[in-house]
Amino acid sequence: ATLVVLPFDALSDDAKLTAFGNGLVETLTAKLAQLSGNHPLQMVSAGEIRQKNVTSLAQAHQEFGADTGLHLGLQRSGDLVRVTYSLTDAKSGKVVKAGAADSPVTDPFAIEDEVTKAAATALGFSLKADETRELAFHGTSVPDAYNYYTQARGYLEDASKAANFDSAIILLGQALKADPNYGRAEADLGTAYWQKYTATKDKSLIAKSRQACSKAIDMGNAGAAGHVCLGTIESGTGKYEDAAKQFQSAVELEPSNEDAYTGLAGAYDLLGKTQDAENTYKKIVNLRPNYWLGYNLLGAFYLRQAQYDDASKMFQKVVDLTPESFRGYANLGATLLYQAKYADAIKPLEQSLAVRPTANTYSNLGTAYYYQHRFHDAAINYEKSVQMNDKDYSNWGNLGEAYYLDGQRPKAHDAFGHAIAIAKGELAVNNRDPELLKALANYSCMIDDRALALAYISQAVEYSKSDKDSLFSAAIIYNHMGDKGLALEWLGKALRAGYSPEMVRHQPDLDNLHGDARFEDLLKSTASGPNTAK
Repeated sequence: ATLVVLPFDALSDDAKLTAFGNGLVETLTAKLAQLSGNHPLQMVSAGEIRQKNVTSLAQAHQEFGADTGLHLGLQRSGDLVRVTYSLTDAKSGKVVKAGAADSPVTDPFAIEDEVTKAAATALGFSLKADETRELAFHGTSVPDAYNYYTQARGYLEDASKAANFDSAIILLGQALKADPNYGRAEADLGTAYWQKYTATKDKSLIAKSRQACSKAIDMGNAGAAGHVCLGTIESGTGKYEDAAKQFQSAVELEPSNEDAYTGLAGAYDLLGKTQDAENTYKKIVNLRPNYWLGYNLLGAFYLRQAQYDDASKMFQKVVDLTPESFRGYANLGATLLYQAKYADAIKPLEQSLAVRPTANTYSNLGTAYYYQHRFHDAAINYEKSVQMNDKDYSNWGNLGEAYYLDGQRPKAHDAFGHAIAIAKGELAVNNRDPELLKALANYSCMIDDRALALAYISQAVEYSKSDKDSLFSAAIIYNHMGDKGLALEWLGKALRAGYSPEMVRHQPDLDNLHGDARFEDLLKSTASGPNTAK
């Protein structure tokens, strides 16, 4: 079974009880996930639910292939809290099992333990002694500390409201006041600061986040959480070597921690350690072989390595495991784009949009039209992408490109201005990100800032260890600036590094080179060569 613990239904207007209920969803999901190693159970993580704004079992079925949903409700009556639960089958909509349990309001441990036992019973699991002990572990023996902690998790569960970060930070501070040696609360305080930073871009929060995560590690009782937290900060600020060390420590502490493996694989990828990255992504697949996430991550990795057949196989597995989800179709469509099969990509991308419209898929559909030189159609889809997510520099940059080639130059200049402003803000935090540097080089070039474009692209080539995409970006930039000789020189480097000759031929920015003898010779000489992984 693939189980999702759905967002908490508040049965009263008690704000503290509602926050506790939301936190209970998070902790219960994590506890049930611990059972997946010994029982036929795949858990959809609370983070995935939160990130995708899933609120119903029908949505969870489409997004993640969840076939069973657990609904929780909490209601206070005097000194007791009544927890109600129901287990529902996704396809039939029928309640498979339901029940209720009462616990003292002063004993948050009992409330969680009752729900966990009830869920395991409803799923038909017979728990071993060590599993029962593990499920009863809370990280603190102080009831007030755990109450504050669980409420804080509830506020972090809904990151759509900026004030919730502050509420979580205050409550975690209260938890640590009640139990100063509560390592998990310290780690989550670091995570709360980092999440607030990512939402607000207030750089002063980075140091606070780092301090809390480091303190959690020093406490020695936070499990992998402190290392995952610190690894996330190191990766987000461009310190990929340090990030890899932190995530490796997390994996050693908790060999089944999916977040730790995902972070480690990402750090290896950014360091250019492709074999280590691939092996780590495969470990995520092996952790949950009947769940879509590992295949999706591995497919995305293969896509970045230009191993398109391998990527297609992984994304087809995502479709097979979650046939009613938009994601597999979206990623198959993206793979076809990389293979320069632009007309073929339109159908799966439209299939994905029919299930659930997303900014990324509108952007990819725009790209399918862009490479067919249908710039007006491309602009329409890029506009939809920007409407859904105007905080992504690449959405604005793509829109600028389409406007530019559609002859709408003032609109293009405005779109590139938005793209540059957003990308510069992100570069201030991580100045080693080659994707950011490539983008800023391209956008600066498009608004005729030659000096800045050249500065950015030289850094991108250096930090990316001269990968094929950075080399190709250099070719595009030199060509746009009218330096055909250097454009062809960099194009040759990109092709020899594995850039697709078919994509080069379809690239509108290189239309002026068609018919040039050196350009045609480059394409012929590399057309049958292998695509070399980064």
